[in-house]
Amino acid sequence: MLEAICTANSPALQIMPGPSGEVQAEWHTSSADIELYVVAPNNVMAWYKNIYTEVEGLEVALQADFNIVLEWLKETQATDSQIDSVAA
Repeated sequence: MLEAICTANSPALQIMPGPSGEVQAEWHTSSADIELYVVAPNNVMAWYKNIYTEVEGLEVALQADFNIVLEWLKETQATDSQIDSVAA
């Protein structure tokens, strides 16, 4: 799953056990939060919130195709880069 999502430029992620036995993978940046809850193989709940777009609390059930999460990460990186260039 992470091999399909993460690139060399992806923000750092946190991996931890969830309260119900699932595994959580999370990215938290200045512009967005992305959380994956891996319940079982081919059973992943993904959640996304970007504070600079109209996307707020989008939740998606995933099985084996994680392209939407890859797009969320790319959008987050682009937004964060714009914020950094304005601040510089």
